[in-house]
Amino acid sequence: MNNTAAFLTLSREVFVLHPKRSEIFVRHLKQKGFELDIRTGKRIKTGTAIAAVTNLWFSTLRGDQTKESEHLSGLLLGAVTPVYDDLMDLFGYTHDEIVGGKFNGIAESSNLIQLSAYLIPETYQSIAQKEAYDHFYLLTVAGQTQSHQQQSGESLTTGQLEDVMGQKGGNATLLYRQILANPMIDGEEKAIFLLGKLMQLINDLFDTRSDYLAGNLTLATSCENPKELRYLFDSLVGEMTAAFARLSYPKKNIKNALRLMMPVIARGEVCLKQFEQLFRQYGHFRLAEFSRQELVCDMEKTLNLWANYREAAKLYRKYANF
Repeated sequence: MNNTAAFLTLSREVFVLHPKRSEIFVRHLKQKGFELDIRTGKRIKTGTAIAAVTNLWFSTLRGDQTKESEHLSGLLLGAVTPVYDDLMDLFGYTHDEIVGGKFNGIAESSNLIQLSAYLIPETYQSIAQKEAYDHFYLLTVAGQTQSHQQQSGESLTTGQLEDVMGQKGGNATLLYRQILANPMIDGEEKAIFLLGKLMQLINDLFDTRSDYLAGNLTLATSCENPKELRYLFDSLVGEMTAAFARLSYPKKNIKNALRLMMPVIARGEVCLKQFEQLFRQYGHFRLAEFSRQELVCDMEKTLNLWANYREAAKLYRKYANF
């Protein structure tokens, strides 16, 4: 698989195949009597798209297409994740209240808690690897809880912020890996944890402005120079690709999976270069002094889309040469 084929394969999955599956799934929820407001509908479409992408990555790694039962698990887990997050972050539910389907009295949350009470057991029932799913589910919940430190106003060190980022992103990606029926092999857990940590860093890069305005502390909102972010990004890409390279899957499968990961990873490269350009231009990285246009990396811009394509090819040549 070359760079162009990777982009086309991802595009087909995200913009052609997944929307059809998602539309049928959302229609099913509405037929069940669940009301989805505009925000929840969009959040579910995004969450299920993430599951579709990780399913594509990890199915490619094992050398077999995602099965229909695995697509269903991806839709369910991708839907319940944002619902869970909103119940906790927007309406103050505890984990036990969400899992128990216990309404906490906030009227605006009524539809969401009912929806979660349906989705949580349906998701679990659809999972083939229930023991592994339980394990990473609890770790993901712990990581989500730990990440609330970022919103508490307390001072966190760079090391603490990196740990929170890793626990949140790494365990969540490992949870999504359990959608597939085939168990992980030796070394795969470490490789996927590093991948998830890298994905969380990239998410934080793109959320820099919104996190800053909301008072959320991340590595991106707290650094004084983008070179700190650059060092971590390059280190994680190197560690992650090396960890995948050591797996006993056929080399072709590993290389194809990395090809499909690189377009997403390269988005982080494009964003980082925008931050580095700001630092060169102004001699500082004080977020309060940048405009929205300067700080937000818009991946719908033609120049950024083309840069994403180029950077994906460069990253693959640099890190997947094994």
